[in-house]
Amino acid sequence: MRRNSNERLALFDNRKDLKRHSVGGYSHAQQLTASPEDRAATKIQAEIRGYLTRKHIENEKKQNQTAATKIQAHIRGYLTRKHLEEKGVLVSPPRSRTSTNARSEMKNGIDF
Repeated sequence: MRRNSNERLALFDNRKDLKRHSVGGYSHAQQLTASPEDRAATKIQAEIRGYLTRKHIENEKKQNQTAATKIQAHIRGYLTRKHLEEKGVLVSPPRSRTSTNARSEMKNGIDF
């Protein structure tokens, strides 16, 4: 008995649905007795969950990329300043008076 292409596609689609949902805890008997509306609702829910998960992962990747870029920028700035200080081109900026006083007092062994 030959089947036309529509019957084959419907059969294939049904097998695909059974395979996909059997992982999620649905039994074969529940799938066979489920109404077309229930199966459609399940498909819609699965698609929405997949979409939301993809968006969430995309946002996490963007955040990670931004964080990595900031870290790279800070390290490059630090290495550039260090290199220029070693060459004597760049002198460290003057420190605030409080910071300088605290350093000299610590060197002299004065406790607060």
